[in-house]
Amino acid sequence: MNKDYYERLAQAYFRGRAVRTGQADAGVQDPKLYYFKRGHEELPRVRKTLGFLRSVQPENLLDVGSGRGVFLFPFLEAFPWVEVTSVDLLAHRVEFLQDLSRGGITNLRAEQGDICLQPFPEKSFDVVTVLEVLEHIPDVEKAVFAAVRMARRFRPSEFP
Repeated sequence: MNKDYYERLAQAYFRGRAVRTGQADAGVQDPKLYYFKRGHEELPRVRKTLGFLRSVQPENLLDVGSGRGVFLFPFLEAFPWVEVTSVDLLAHRVEFLQDLSRGGITNLRAEQGDICLQPFPEKSFDVVTVLEVLEHIPDVEKAVFAAVRMARRFRPSEFP
């Protein structure tokens, strides 16, 4: 592997997937390797959010709709000490992120859930990020209300 990828994250994914599937070589030719390609940290929304988070130094973070890790992977690289919880509606996205955790990214916890149902107690996280997710949620007001309630300090959000 080369430095064009989030190597630490990709290796963790392959280890975690091997544990889950019981295959020692699980994923050497895995098509999901492109998820770990660097470059997303240069996207304006990611760059701005990471800059803001450097200034507030959160202890923990909830990332809503982590998807393929466009924000999450640069965050995990820049803030390896921060406890991160990811919540996503899609089971295959959650399983993908759970493979990372299982493979050694121990500060990451991924859960399947709906932000509108406020899956965590009030003020559970220093920061709740909702990046390019709101446009996919039918009840935006309910989602924003839930994010505000679960955040102790900040709620960065952005949508096109």
